[in-house]
Amino acid sequence: QVWSGNKGTLTLDGNIHKTNVVYPDTGAEMTIAEAAAAKKPKYMVITLGVNGVAYATETQFKAYYGKLITAIKQASPDTRIILQSIFPVSESYDQKGGKLCNANIDIANGWIMQIASEHGCKYLDTASVLKNDSGAMIALYDNGDGIHMTADAYRAVLQYIRTHGYTD
Repeated sequence: QVWSGNKGTLTLDGNIHKTNVVYPDTGAEMTIAEAAAAKKPKYMVITLGVNGVAYATETQFKAYYGKLITAIKQASPDTRIILQSIFPVSESYDQKGGKLCNANIDIANGWIMQIASEHGCKYLDTASVLKNDSGAMIALYDNGDGIHMTADAYRAVLQYIRTHGYTD
């Protein structure tokens, strides 16, 4: 299942642990921790942080993620959490000169790896299957805006999760 906000994606900020998602089983809105408590998933893959790269400091980024992980673990202690890397942006998007660029994404992915280690979660470098030789998003995976991806890109990510996630 995919749990997302009522407006689509979720933003990694100081309220992420309080942010509501639409729970697919009922259509009700609840926090991610409440959804974890209701579903008790064996595994949970978290994909967050691309917007946080543009505005959060390292300390803030790690604190936001940590609050969410702690809330999920309290709500569903047996759920095994996987933190997924932030996906790269296209070369054209990267060259716009903003804070949301592949160099900063790579730095944030290092933070996510640290967070995973500190909180007993698994880290998956799914970004690696999406990058070309220069570290930007493979052109065929760009849906045209430089940041969002095609269905083929998501299939590649899902295959990576299946082959590199928990295998038990």
